[in-house]
This record gives sequence, structure tokens and C-alpha cells, in this order.
Amino acid sequence: MQVLMRHESRYALVLLATGIVILVAGLTWPANAGLVAPGHESLHGLPPLNQAVQPSFVPHVAGTSGWVEWGAPNSAYTALGGMESIWPVPGLPSSNGKPVQEVYLWDGISASPLVYPLLQPLLQYGTSLCGGGSNQYWFVSMLVTSSGSTICGRMLGVSPGDTLIGYVSGSSCSSSTGKCDWTIQSTDVSTGRSSLLYCQGSGGTQTNYLCNLALYAPQVVLEVYYLNSCSEYPASGSTTFRTTTIWNTNGNTLYTPWSGYVTWGFTPACSYNVQVSQPYSGLWSVQLNY
Repeated sequence: MQVLMRHESRYALVLLATGIVILVAGLTWPANAGLVAPGHESLHGLPPLNQAVQPSFVPHVAGTSGWVEWGAPNSAYTALGGMESIWPVPGLPSSNGKPVQEVYLWDGISASPLVYPLLQPLLQYGTSLCGGGSNQYWFVSMLVTSSGSTICGRMLGVSPGDTLIGYVSGSSCSSSTGKCDWTIQSTDVSTGRSSLLYCQGSGGTQTNYLCNLALYAPQVVLEVYYLNSCSEYPASGSTTFRTTTIWNTNGNTLYTPWSGYVTWGFTPACSYNVQVSQPYSGLWSVQLNY
């Protein structure tokens, strides 16, 4: 049994020998749990918070590429001190697109719903600007800077069934400006390997672009490019971001309710649906169905 941990939390994620992760109340843990970041197309802009979103708001080619569905808080944003989610690597797609096929599942925080920078722990099937390769899953910590350039941590090859933790955490936060120094950590709990980007720290990739940033918009997202059929999605048919939590610059959990959003008229037309539940106070479960 292994305890996975985040500072200031009132819950503990416990990894059993069977590979199952359970939630235990009353336990706490340190701030080195893990995170990942998405690929090049990351934050193309979060559409208005409506359950049905017109394709004209969708990043990249309207209705065919970009954000398919996502979960996000459904009220005003506040300066954030961090975010954490845990989710599994889904099954491999039953068919592969030609010539390329890109599926991204990620959690992350941006300056606002429409503005870089974007800090992401990214699970990808296929390639991104961080690298990767066809017909395989990869996990990476990614930063899209305010100018739109991409900075990547170490690329990790991961396997279906692995448990992932995406962790974005601020330190040295200012209560007056909301600005923090940030760390993005993407951890494959099943193998113990991590991809790390940080403003200040060790053991990963250091970049000053993660220093002194105020971030307000958290989200978990399914984002795709170059898919022609529903069989090119992961065969599991859904991915659940479990125990998603966000906290402010003082380290206090934010209890803002979350909602799910689906892009209207997306092609290919598959079983898109977002289910949001609250297993514990301050913790949200977002299931993305495809």
C-alpha cells in the first residue's frame, strides 16, 4: 500500500497493491503528488459557460478539432494556488487514424478562460509539440507561455491501466496580487516516474516562465485532432478525473461547484456527455464520455 499526498488536504489517496486507488478521510500528505501538461494545441480558449457551445467558439477547425468536452467551475474565478486530479490511462483506441491521430486528456490552470499562460499535466495518445509517437500513450508536464511558445518536461511513456496524478502548485504566493511561483508535476503512480517543470526546485526542468504568475481558470479537458471516427477514441469509452480539487493562494480548498460542457455539433458525432459528481466536500469527479 502506498499513500499519495498533497499538502493542506484533508483526504488521502491510497494506492493498494491491486492498483486500485481509494480515498481515505482524515489523512494528509506532502506536496509532491504529480502532474502533467498538454500538447501544443492546449489553451485555444475556453468557450462561454453554456451547456451547448457553438462551433465558432471551438479552437482550431470549428466542429472537427479542439476541445470536445470539459469540466470547469461554474461561477466566478479567484486567484488559485493549485489544482490536483487523478485519472487512469484509458484503453487503446480500437482503430488508428491516418496519417495522424491526437487525443489529449488533461487537467490544467490558465491565466483566464481565454488567455495564456496555461499550465498542464497532459496525457496524450499520439504526438504533441513535446514529442511522443504514434499508437502509444505519453504523459508530460507542459507550459504554454503568454506568448504561445511551449516548454516541456520529460516525456513519459505510459500504459493503459496506469494511474496518473496531475498536480499544479503555486508557492511564495502574494495575497495582494495573486501571483505565485509554479510547479507542474505529472506522475505515473503505477511506475513511480514523474515529469516535472518548476520555477524553483530540483529534479526536473527549471524555467523562469513559471515564476510570478497569477492564474484563475482551472479545467479538465478532452481535446482531439485529426479523428475521423468514434473508434479512434480510447476503447474504454470514457475517462474519469477523480478527486479533482482546487485551492486558493492561501492553501484553502475552494468549494465552487463544477459543471460539464460539450461542444455542440462536433465531428465525429460520438457519445459525448459529461457527468459531474461530488464524492466528498471540495472534491469533484468529472467523467468525460466519448
